[in-house]
Amino acid sequence: MGLRLFEAVDAALVSAVKRQMVSDVPLGCFLSGGIDSPLITAIAQSLSTQPVKAFTIGVENSPLDESEDARRYAQQIGVEHYVENIHFDQVVDLIGDVNRACSEPYGDYSIFPTLLNSRFASKQVKVMLSGDGGDELFWGYTGRMGGAIRHAPLFKYPFWARKVRWHLFRPEGDWASSYFRTPGRWYQSFHEHNFEGVLQRFFPDLASFPESYLQYDYAGNDVDGTAQWVRWNEFTGHMGNGMLKVDRGSMYNSLEVRTPLLDREVISVAQRVDWRTCLDIKNDVGKIPLRQALSKRLDFQSSGKRGFTVPMDEWLRGPLKEMMYDLVINRQDLLGLRINKDNLSSFFQDHLDGKNWAWGLWILLSLALWEDRYFKRLS
Repeated sequence: MGLRLFEAVDAALVSAVKRQMVSDVPLGCFLSGGIDSPLITAIAQSLSTQPVKAFTIGVENSPLDESEDARRYAQQIGVEHYVENIHFDQVVDLIGDVNRACSEPYGDYSIFPTLLNSRFASKQVKVMLSGDGGDELFWGYTGRMGGAIRHAPLFKYPFWARKVRWHLFRPEGDWASSYFRTPGRWYQSFHEHNFEGVLQRFFPDLASFPESYLQYDYAGNDVDGTAQWVRWNEFTGHMGNGMLKVDRGSMYNSLEVRTPLLDREVISVAQRVDWRTCLDIKNDVGKIPLRQALSKRLDFQSSGKRGFTVPMDEWLRGPLKEMMYDLVINRQDLLGLRINKDNLSSFFQDHLDGKNWAWGLWILLSLALWEDRYFKRLS
């Protein structure tokens, strides 16, 4: 990345944080063990004459826990750091809060740490800065974005030729080119936690996606066009869901959240950045401009991306197991769709036996909770 462009990204971030720190009520920062929120927190602290309050949620005895990395960041940045852990015995009560906070169906279980961290922070501050938007703007989802870009040229060949190639040579990493007809449909599979065919096993009367749904309607096969398309897709799709999560989790706790990375100035600069300066496909590293900005301020930087999440797979085998049976498996229908109980029960049993179907199962459980609380009241 050219020095001038790096400086432009850095300057835009500093300006955005400075603008969004203007507040007549106490302000703090979400602090994870990743890249984006530590960067925002470090900039905020550099602009403040007092220690900034930073808030982290940990997950006890889980590889998903980011609190130790967050503590290390906090020590280097010099913030006033607060950590709260999610415990197994909190899960059922937290589900009640999640259900009450989301007045529309919401299937991303990272709402749990967002809601809990918002509750935790709201005891001391009323405005929070978050690091949302960095992955979407600067190609941070290296697995799905890098995979789609890398394998885009394969889609210039006919579908039958790609299938033959796969069965003959079994090339590592590009099996999807023999399974999906377009790069867009392949990319859709990254975001679908229950494939359409799986859902039709559970709900025999389920209709297909409407033709008007065009979020994944992409058939390009050059790397540059695909790189721009995957960023557009994340920015207009996945990010909206993430911001909805932040909005619901924070407003439920009377907390305002501001996102400097989605400031107009930052977005304007990001539009001028070439994807190759943000994403190193070979080494699976994304958000390079943000990493450089963080390196300018700290000598520590985490590498593994765990995401702001919880061990839902373990929760479904433990404290949520009976709830899953009561509200989903033993249900006759969901939102008017008849359930094939044998197929759904078998799917859940696979999860209990060790497979990880947490995303797909949580979506069904959250929808059942939403229907019971909201939809049935309106019908």
